[in-house]
Amino acid sequence: MAFDGSFPDYYSVLHITEDATDEEIREAYKIEALRNHPDRNQEDVEATRKFQLVSDAYFTLSDSTRRSQYDKARRSRAKSGQSWTGQSQNPPTADETFGSVFEEILKPEVENPKWFYTPLGSVAGGVLGFICGSLPGALMVNISEFPFENPTISTFIGAK
Repeated sequence: MAFDGSFPDYYSVLHITEDATDEEIREAYKIEALRNHPDRNQEDVEATRKFQLVSDAYFTLSDSTRRSQYDKARRSRAKSGQSWTGQSQNPPTADETFGSVFEEILKPEVENPKWFYTPLGSVAGGVLGFICGSLPGALMVNISEFPFENPTISTFIGAK
């Protein structure tokens, strides 16, 4: 079998030449399909993969359009040394692939002047923190000023 992770050589899979006729391709497929069928080779763990490769070879080479496209791709990849996937040995990382897309999506329409908003946000946060932090203390002081031991809700609303 001629499949090592690179572009498959379907001609060697079917053991035919590049100028084989449709009849020769059909006969070669029948022979290789019977030879590599998983039901006939139950002890061979690679039988299913081999049979699939033979089926792919026949599917590609039996149609004249697919065969011509395959031949063009095979010749061009043989010259450039590309693999079956068309990628180099070091595939791009997720950051390289999607990084610029997310930067464009998350980029604000109008740039905010950080020299202005940073100190303003700090002051506003401090004031709000002072107000919210003081409120529980103010309530505790008011409750402790009541002369009763157990104040009820009626004492808060002024009912007698």
